[in-house]
Amino acid sequence: MLARGCAGAGSDELVGLAVVGVRLDRAVALFCEVVAEVVAEVVAVVVAVVVGVTMLGVALLPSLRG
Repeated sequence: MLARGCAGAGSDELVGLAVVGVRLDRAVALFCEVVAEVVAEVVAVVVAVVVGVTMLGVALLPSLRG
């Protein structure tokens, strides 16, 4: 009886930990998704700035040469 009670409590505890683990996995996945979106936006802005500055430099190059 005592062994079965301990086994039952242990399995309930494991189920509880599994549920917390699943929730934690979902939270980590959501966090990673948000971070990936932010990184993608930052990369897009940096690329746009580099392209814009390059185009501006190419446009101004003839006037800078004299």
